[in-house]
Amino acid sequence: MPSIILALCGCLLVIPAYAGSLSTVTNPAFNLGKGRAQVPYRTAGSAMMVEGSVNGVAVRFIVDTGASFVVIPPAVAERAGIETVEAPRVSVQTANGLVQAPLVNISRLKIGRLSQRRVAAVVQNISSDGQMGLLGMSFLSAYKMTVDQSHSMLLLEVR
Repeated sequence: MPSIILALCGCLLVIPAYAGSLSTVTNPAFNLGKGRAQVPYRTAGSAMMVEGSVNGVAVRFIVDTGASFVVIPPAVAERAGIETVEAPRVSVQTANGLVQAPLVNISRLKIGRLSQRRVAAVVQNISSDGQMGLLGMSFLSAYKMTVDQSHSMLLLEVR
């Protein structure tokens, strides 16, 4: 068996060389730090969709870097215990024109392994089933986002 000879502090060390195969980790998320996450997405047309949760309630989000705020549907806000009656109203541009919608704070928004507290969100239906939201910049601005299209993954790294 071949050996490796090292000179260390005036001493010679003879170390047998490793002849076996090295084990590798094939999970690309294995070495991601606490402030980084890989989030799988799927496409619907040209939209990227991710799974997340609002105060523990599951939500499908369209990733929308053009949206200033996260948008959640009223049904999700209700199930998540978010009060909208007393919330201030903001003007929101929709496909059907300008509307007034409640501006709320989500206690906990989770996407993949990443979680944020007190995320500003608008409560508004964006889909006919009332179950889809927009993942806007009130969440995304905290991260550098890289899109890996070949693996359908978003890499989010804390800024």
